[in-house]
Amino acid sequence: MRLLKSFYGKPKDHQIRIVNEIDDALKNGYNDIILCAPTGTGKSYIAICLALAYGSSSILTATVDLQDQYMRDFPFVKTIKGKKNFNCLKIANKKITCDNISSSLCYNKNKGFCEFYPNQKDFRVDKKGIDEKIIYDGENIQLCEYYKQKFEAILSSHTIFNYHEYLSLLKFTNQAPYRSIMVCDEAHLLENRLVEFYGYSITKRLLATAKMELPSSNIYEIDTWLALLNELKDRYSSMLNDMSNNLTNAGINELIRLNEEMSKVEANMERIEFIYDEISSNTSNYVVNIERDNDNLSKVTLLPIDISKYTKELFSMSKVRLFMSATIDDDIFPKSLAINNAKFISIDSPFPVENRRVYFLESYSLNKDNIKREEVIKKVAQSIDTIMNNHKNERGLILVTSYALALAIKDRVREKKRIIVSNEIKREEVINALKSSSNSVMISPSLWDGIDLKDDLCRFIIIAKAPYLDLNDRRIAVKMRSDKEWYLLQSAMRLIQGCGRGVRHDKDYCKIYVLDKNATKLIKDVENKIPEWFRNACVFQHKI
Repeated sequence: MRLLKSFYGKPKDHQIRIVNEIDDALKNGYNDIILCAPTGTGKSYIAICLALAYGSSSILTATVDLQDQYMRDFPFVKTIKGKKNFNCLKIANKKITCDNISSSLCYNKNKGFCEFYPNQKDFRVDKKGIDEKIIYDGENIQLCEYYKQKFEAILSSHTIFNYHEYLSLLKFTNQAPYRSIMVCDEAHLLENRLVEFYGYSITKRLLATAKMELPSSNIYEIDTWLALLNELKDRYSSMLNDMSNNLTNAGINELIRLNEEMSKVEANMERIEFIYDEISSNTSNYVVNIERDNDNLSKVTLLPIDISKYTKELFSMSKVRLFMSATIDDDIFPKSLAINNAKFISIDSPFPVENRRVYFLESYSLNKDNIKREEVIKKVAQSIDTIMNNHKNERGLILVTSYALALAIKDRVREKKRIIVSNEIKREEVINALKSSSNSVMISPSLWDGIDLKDDLCRFIIIAKAPYLDLNDRRIAVKMRSDKEWYLLQSAMRLIQGCGRGVRHDKDYCKIYVLDKNATKLIKDVENKIPEWFRNACVFQHKI
């Protein structure tokens, strides 16, 4: 197979090298390819090259931003938007979105499907490839737009899904399509997305709907929560039965209210049944995370430890798999996901190293013992003040590990008006918020990856604290005890992701400052595992 013949547009030199290496790997019998390539290498074009060469593809990613990028750059790629983006046609003259509608309105065992529900068999694919069209040949004049776009995406040759959507199709509806190639973009997040999907959170609010309370004893034992989930299933089933009976004679306003309530209960019920079955099949694979509010139990999260069982099922949905990320290695990553016999391909950054220097200032040591000490937080603020003053007319990003630290820093820096705390705005509004001023600075614990701050949006990044994974998370603690290298590498890769938010093309530039001494130790602990292009950009013991 000559993959380059299928490249969409004109490939750059480094893309030609990547495609040729992948081509050689496929010829040598590899079905799993791991591509470590930094920002700016055009990984999405590599993905589409393979997709077009193989004729059908499922492209999985973790962020809406990247989904939108694929849709913008490759108009023949389809996607599935959530129910909240579509109004229900069944309830006339009311702008009620499909996510607030009970499934009984879409399908009734006595009446069948809603009159607006399109039959998937009435869709056909015409002109496969970049000129592909999905044509509806059914008799319905007006179609439910949610299911129409969903069926078009499932039938399309090339579809981009977020990880959760694809896993839902795979586990809940059996509609996940088998494709010749599966691309896992932002693959460094795949393990976390699987853990989230096969995990479940139990809150006071969730139980209040069923008039239940969180237990007070044996709270770290999984059997306690299995029993609770079982009781919750019974109560939700009874609630749904009562609501369904009340629908018969309900007026329009009551009908809308009941449907909104039923849709929430149905969604919870589906998840509870699914998680109950998963945990029951292997209780020793789950840990219990506890969160408290003023010493009172507020939230419990049940999380799987080993995810290899789930990756086997996921990866069976394609012949070939391509895993792509700027922060991915050839040892810990495949081992964590049970990927055997993969071909690892790594390339250098196409950006000049002087445009992406990472300066380790080692200004202080910020760990769990001193993070609440006033003299230490003052040192943090003073270091940030110095850097902000050196970039007084430029926008920047400060990365922290908690909102508490973000607020503590904002309270103590001199130029408070420049700083925007990211929890005050929605993620999709971050870029517009930065544009509000020519020298605004975003401070955030959640923007370590998945956001593109190119050119004047970000000319400096400050990493205030080394982003070690939180050992209060019992799953992380269990994994760390069995594989410390996994823990250190995951933490280091998060730091590298954070450093990459501001340099997005070969003419772009951004200064990155790492303040915490612990970050230097972290990088040096896994120095032989991190990408060479990042090591080459590091300047240790720098002074400003």
